[in-house]
Amino acid sequence: MDAIRGFALLGLLSMNMVHMANFELGYVPAQTAHYLDPFFAMVNSIFFDGRFRSLFAVLFGAALCIQTAKSDGHSLARHRLTWLMVFGVVHGVLIWPGDILFNYALSGFVALRFVDASNNKLNRYAIGFILVPSIAISLLLLIDPEPQINRSSEIYLEFLQQIPANYLELLTLNGLYFVIISLLIPVITLWYTAGLMLLGMRLYRSGMFDLARTEPVHKINLFAVVAIILSFVGFVLERKLGVEFFEGLDWILAVPVALFYVVVIKAAMRGAKHQLWSLQCVGRLALSLYLLQSIVFVSYFYFINPSAISTWDRVDYFSAFIIASIIQLALAVIYCKLFKQGPFEKLLKVLVLRRARYD
Repeated sequence: MDAIRGFALLGLLSMNMVHMANFELGYVPAQTAHYLDPFFAMVNSIFFDGRFRSLFAVLFGAALCIQTAKSDGHSLARHRLTWLMVFGVVHGVLIWPGDILFNYALSGFVALRFVDASNNKLNRYAIGFILVPSIAISLLLLIDPEPQINRSSEIYLEFLQQIPANYLELLTLNGLYFVIISLLIPVITLWYTAGLMLLGMRLYRSGMFDLARTEPVHKINLFAVVAIILSFVGFVLERKLGVEFFEGLDWILAVPVALFYVVVIKAAMRGAKHQLWSLQCVGRLALSLYLLQSIVFVSYFYFINPSAISTWDRVDYFSAFIIASIIQLALAVIYCKLFKQGPFEKLLKVLVLRRARYD
């Protein structure tokens, strides 16, 4: 699970980075886009966007099963979720409002209520929690699709005028965005994320994350191929029509691709001499590296090289993602040789155990 978590964490940066530069609008192409932009947009849409976030949520649900299996596990899990909420608020306001910790903690409280549920109940609620929000988003976007814009659009020009000039302005903007997102989480994303966590619990029980046990590879591969084809069709239709309406359905299609990544990582671990040690190290430092990603790239885009916000193309973002992934892999291996826990993993553990002692 550490290797899969490490893979998911590195993949998260591929989609988060764009929103660290432009949280509200995401990637906005130039009026005359780079010739490789369509290719990287397609790759991102099919293999990255939402896939790693879904994989991370599935792993989160599996981790809840592991935590609650221990003595006083339910109590410790609740304390851990509470402190993750605190970490999420601090991260979302002080650094980047696209934080996932707050959302995952809230969804984790929902998922925790099902940790002892039967397999059939897990199946029903996981499917319902995933499908209903996805369909709701799809219907909303079909009724009122979002137009595609470029860097000459009035919306984008207004955005450039509102870029924070100092940290105090960034802090104010972060706080505003975080409050808005926090109010929207219980409406849709809370349930979708909780559904993925329930799926993770169900898969954990079936041995999906046990390296010694086999998984239904052919079924997973088939669903992944279908999802990839449908994602490609949705991507082409959006570009042909000039509007974005596919996101809700893409939430559903992200799930089989995420599970396909689990199959790939397990197969690679079975054949690797050191069982993907570097990825395992990244997974063990997931919280610390996740926060480090935000600190580094928010600092870069707003204080070190603000011109990158309006000049970077998808090639630049992808290049930065590859370089950052290599650095994180190397940094994680070095750190794991010196220390047993990451700094924020250790802080979280101390806070959870200290709170447990007061109960």
